[in-house]
Amino acid sequence: MKFLKFLVSFIQKIIGFVNIFLILIIVLNLVNIIASKVQDNGYVSFLGYTYVNVEEDNKALDLEKGDFVLIDLNRAGMNDDMILYQEDDELKLGNITAIGTEDVLIDEETHIDKENILGTVVSIIPILGTILTVLLDSQIFFWAIIILIATSIIQTLLSRAFKTIKTKKPDLNQISKEDMP
Repeated sequence: MKFLKFLVSFIQKIIGFVNIFLILIIVLNLVNIIASKVQDNGYVSFLGYTYVNVEEDNKALDLEKGDFVLIDLNRAGMNDDMILYQEDDELKLGNITAIGTEDVLIDEETHIDKENILGTVVSIIPILGTILTVLLDSQIFFWAIIILIATSIIQTLLSRAFKTIKTKKPDLNQISKEDMP
C-alpha cells in the first residue's frame, strides 16, 4: 500500500513538472502571437526588448546558426557595439564602425541614418535560437495544448484515486457495540 501511494505521488509530481513546461510553451507562443498581431513594426518586441534567431553563420559578427541575440530597443549604440538596424525593408545586424552627426557607418561599408538604428545587442546565447524556433512552432503550440489537457485529466483522476486510497477508514456507524471492547 505504501508503494502504491509513493508511485501515485511520484507520477503526480512528474505530471506537475510536465504541465509547468507545457504552460510555459503555451504562454511563450501566446505572447509571440499577440505581439506580432498587435505590433506593426516587422519584429516582435516585449518590455523594450526584441530578439533575433540567427539563421546562418556570420563570421564578421562572430554569430553561428542557432544563436539567440537579445536586443535592447531603448539603448543607443556606440562605437564597436553590435546593433539591429533597418536597411530598406530588411532588418540586419551589424557593428558600428563610426558615428557621424546624422548617420552611422556599419561594418566599414554601409552608411545608415541614426533613426534606422532599432537597438543594441545586449546578449548572445548559443543554441537558444534553435530551441525557440522549435518551441514557437504552431504545431508545437497545438500539441502543447492537447497534451496539457490530457495530463490535467490524468492528474485529476490520479488525485481522486489517491484520495480513496488515502482516506479509506472504517465507518464507526457500522461497528456494533459487541465488537467494541
